[in-house]
Amino acid sequence: MKSRWSIHRRLWTDQVSVDSDRTGRNPARGFYRVYTYDLTEKEAEEDWVWSLQKEERLALVLLDIGKCADRALSETELAKAERIFSFFRAHHRQMIVRVVYDRNGHGMEREPRSIFKVCGHMRQLGPLFARFSTDILTVQGLFIGSWGEMHDSRYLEKEQLTRLYQTLREAAGEAVCISVRKPQYQRMLEAENGTVCTGLYDDAILGSDTDMGTFGWIDDCTDRQIMWTPCHELEFIDKQAACTPVGGEVLSGALTLTWEEVLTRMRLMQLTYLNRVHEPAVWETWSVARCDSLQGDGWTRAEYLRAYLGYRYVLVDVAMSEDPAEGDQICVTLRNTGFACCYDCLRMELGVGKKRLQASFDGKELAAGGETCIVFPLKQVLRGQEIDGAVGLTLALYHEKTGLPIYFANEFLDERRWDRYRSSSSSAGGIVVGVLSMEKEATS
Repeated sequence: MKSRWSIHRRLWTDQVSVDSDRTGRNPARGFYRVYTYDLTEKEAEEDWVWSLQKEERLALVLLDIGKCADRALSETELAKAERIFSFFRAHHRQMIVRVVYDRNGHGMEREPRSIFKVCGHMRQLGPLFARFSTDILTVQGLFIGSWGEMHDSRYLEKEQLTRLYQTLREAAGEAVCISVRKPQYQRMLEAENGTVCTGLYDDAILGSDTDMGTFGWIDDCTDRQIMWTPCHELEFIDKQAACTPVGGEVLSGALTLTWEEVLTRMRLMQLTYLNRVHEPAVWETWSVARCDSLQGDGWTRAEYLRAYLGYRYVLVDVAMSEDPAEGDQICVTLRNTGFACCYDCLRMELGVGKKRLQASFDGKELAAGGETCIVFPLKQVLRGQEIDGAVGLTLALYHEKTGLPIYFANEFLDERRWDRYRSSSSSAGGIVVGVLSMEKEATS
């Protein structure tokens, strides 16, 4: 007789549930809406909580400093900004931060007459961004232009953008992602080695052939400081989105396209986040229009986007394998079926009985449409504990930056059969995936 370890895998399918609520709560991706605060005004701060949307993990926090264009921010105003950030941290909302001088489309009239004033405000707010870097998905824009979106500003030449970007980067630190409005601006701010370090927000997705001026009409891509044709710009975005996030707002031009054309564009752009309320006609339509059976029978289009923006992980397999050097291993295979990767570090926890093992990996390594295998050597699983008979295997995935759980997109079956294997210490996002057992088999 000889003994061997085996896994009896729990029954699951690759079919996702019609209810997208669970994966829609995953951090660092999804829908958002705008929360506006004038730093110079007093507010009933106890009422802030009532405006939060329970189902959303993201919030665009717009800080209006227009009344401070000709002076430095006061200690009172900086303290209010800190209380705002603390509020969103306490309610587990990751922030998309935008600082603005204008909210009415009059950017050049409202922004400071001197770029040094803008830089001064960046130096004041940058340390706050650094302290809350784990709670910030990205800082949108460089404080300038109408609505803070880098429209209609006197500071859009390369030298000026470089000065603003470097000032904000030095003040906020390397841990904070900064996003700009056009791929052209991403290239203007790229490092000397050609690495693009900024994210992209497109505030006019499918608004026109050029996304309302986000792209241009020049077919020559040798000059990286200009706007290229939509085809070339989308190729650039597709490549760059492997490193930095892309998000923004969809305009009503999307309604003139088929749903398949819309999804093709969103997957090509690798969209991570979208404004859920901008352009109401779009969302009113998508909230009732259904996807076809190829995209998810029973889903509305809004539900589909809520589920597939950013990353979306399907558990493909949990199996035993043998490595000549390490011996038996437990291999967990994940597939990313979302539009984009996760841009942060992830931590997987494997529970065997009462023991927990951890393995971390970079979310950028699991691109949209890709698969990865996370390995747990069995000798680590068994070290220090005796297993008699069979124990349940639990699996959980965490977003390390926020500490929040990431829910898998599988629809799991036969839940009650496995309750007796579930440990009371199982994590909120964890699931039972099978049973590890020692079996004996006869040998001749």
